[in-house]
Amino acid sequence: MINCNRKLPLTGLLFIIALSCASKDIYINKSDIRNVKKILIADFEKRFMKYDPYIAENFRDAIRFEFIKLGFKVESLPLIAETSESDNDIKNSTEKNVTKKTAGKFINDSKSDLIIYGVISEKDYGDAIDTDISTSIVLHLYNKYGKKIGEARYICSDTLEDAMVIKKISSNLASMIIENLD
Repeated sequence: MINCNRKLPLTGLLFIIALSCASKDIYINKSDIRNVKKILIADFEKRFMKYDPYIAENFRDAIRFEFIKLGFKVESLPLIAETSESDNDIKNSTEKNVTKKTAGKFINDSKSDLIIYGVISEKDYGDAIDTDISTSIVLHLYNKYGKKIGEARYICSDTLEDAMVIKKISSNLASMIIENLD
């Protein structure tokens, strides 16, 4: 005879574990990219309600490091704040630094095979006693001709204020992208 009292806590625990797991998803049109040797990391747009000016830059640096560890040459575009006022291609683009025109321009200038632009979103919800976090990172991938070839997405309930979370997510995303380029 099965003891139902033992099954309910185990079932509840599995449900809680399933809710706390990250969701990862990627799509890359492999016919539009080949032989990636050099990667260009563009700007990471941040969409937060609270003020933390370094989360996007920290994540950008972390994913750059992960690609270097995987053996790629990696270059970073100057951040928006670092660009000159006269660079109208950057200032007028719809996705911060990246449009088809600017992606192709920067890739041709840097001789990169892949450009990555990111969006990081983190939201707290709930009340003062019970607050939950929802974090979403979306990477837009462009080939050396400026054509968008795919996206990678990572969603979790961890905060990017934790450096170990940034390390874990950037490592996962970099590995996931490289595995899907082959």
